[in-house]
Amino acid sequence: MTCYKLWTSKYFRIIIGCCLLGFVLFCTSFKRIQLLRAYKFQSSIVDIIDLEIQYMSNEIYPESDHWISVQSLNGHIYSAYLDMRPKVIVNNNYKSHMNTVWATIRVIAILPSDTKSDEVVCVFKLESKDREFFYEKVTASEVKFFDDNWKLKYSSAFITCDLTHVSYYNYDLLYEKQQLPQSVGIIQKNADNSSLQFVDINYPPNGISQMDWPSDKFMALCVPVLHHKFDRPLELIEFIEYYRLMGVNRFVFYNSSVSQDVSKVLKFYHTEEYDLIKIQQWNLPASYIYEKTLRLEGLYGALNDCLYRNSLHNYFRYVGVFDVDEFLIPKVHKNFTDLMKFLDPSEKDYDYVSFLFRHVYFYTMYPDVKENSGKKDPYLFTKAKIQRLRDPHPAGVKSRYIIRARDAIEIGNYKSTKLLKDASGEMIVEPDVALLHHYAPCEAEETGCYLKPVEIDRTALRFTSELARNVALACRNIFSNHKCPSSKKRMPGELNS
Repeated sequence: MTCYKLWTSKYFRIIIGCCLLGFVLFCTSFKRIQLLRAYKFQSSIVDIIDLEIQYMSNEIYPESDHWISVQSLNGHIYSAYLDMRPKVIVNNNYKSHMNTVWATIRVIAILPSDTKSDEVVCVFKLESKDREFFYEKVTASEVKFFDDNWKLKYSSAFITCDLTHVSYYNYDLLYEKQQLPQSVGIIQKNADNSSLQFVDINYPPNGISQMDWPSDKFMALCVPVLHHKFDRPLELIEFIEYYRLMGVNRFVFYNSSVSQDVSKVLKFYHTEEYDLIKIQQWNLPASYIYEKTLRLEGLYGALNDCLYRNSLHNYFRYVGVFDVDEFLIPKVHKNFTDLMKFLDPSEKDYDYVSFLFRHVYFYTMYPDVKENSGKKDPYLFTKAKIQRLRDPHPAGVKSRYIIRARDAIEIGNYKSTKLLKDASGEMIVEPDVALLHHYAPCEAEETGCYLKPVEIDRTALRFTSELARNVALACRNIFSNHKCPSSKKRMPGELNS
């Protein structure tokens, strides 16, 4: 029988189909077994892990995270987090280990864009029973560069380093040595340790036993990096006070470079309510040049650091990503608590992970509506600008989003990029439910922007009376003259626009 006749034979095709089906079923079953092993192993060591976190000798200060050099790889690392989600671990590792992979350490890094995973070695720093440090090396299971790097020399990345247990059945070994490393360093394969530096791992401060409990922390906001002497203090106050009004519990700012007045604003809120504002120093080394060697001041590293900082280190139910000139305006609901109850009701707990809000410009070149402002009121974009483009952008174009924090693996600038596999994914929220107002200058030449069709939108005015009072009060407490500064005029193409 010729090869062609054999291939076209009905019985041969049935045999091949059965073999392929059997292979798929085998892989699925093996993966399910690995998943059950991970769940079982984690449940057996939860008390040990909680004790190790509680009595770890070095004090962890997440706000002191900073860029640390990895000389052998010509890169830097910033922070590290414990990820114990079995579905994440098994999806990444179930083919590669005979040992039990029970957790991974996720490291936020900037590396040359051509770095390969097998070139990267993770070095764990652990403590023995005698309080002496020892070190363990493991090849990185993955170096995952974030999307949209424009093929520049450097890229923001995740480095994942597996934590394994040698013998699944011998639990006595668990007590022989510390299971959790205190810190992690990164080196190139075969490089010596002479230049090795470590970042502390940000563990959940209350241990892991509470990770699956319903969180009483509602929402944290991740704000893109403030850079190039960002100098819009009044707009920043309006932003913070608006989102506080909506129910946001925490703001995380990444400070690359800000003006003196903006620094005053951030310090005031941080001092007034310590848990409200977290300021991460984001001073990039000189080799990372904005849009020449690295995209957007390492933005994707900052956003994903913020995701893990507020999901696996602090347990916020939701994380939102919004820039300082962007205001998510509910059309019907009075705040984000009510909005998210509508979008993500508890009885449909796994339908959606990400909620994407469409974007529309309120160009700042449009005239202010004077009658909306009293003489003593601070200038508010949400109050002065009511003219917007008629048509919002399509979903995914300049959109922003809110995600259920612990069901996301990786996030991007305008949408989430990787969610837990069993989640249905992303909901595109209709503009008549909530719309992202963007108060910004025309992106290009103003004449072209004036030709675009517009309409009047007064929705934000629902909130501006209380917002104006809160902004005015903040200004009185921040500035020596007890007045709000003037609004800064922005020009198209400004680096910090």
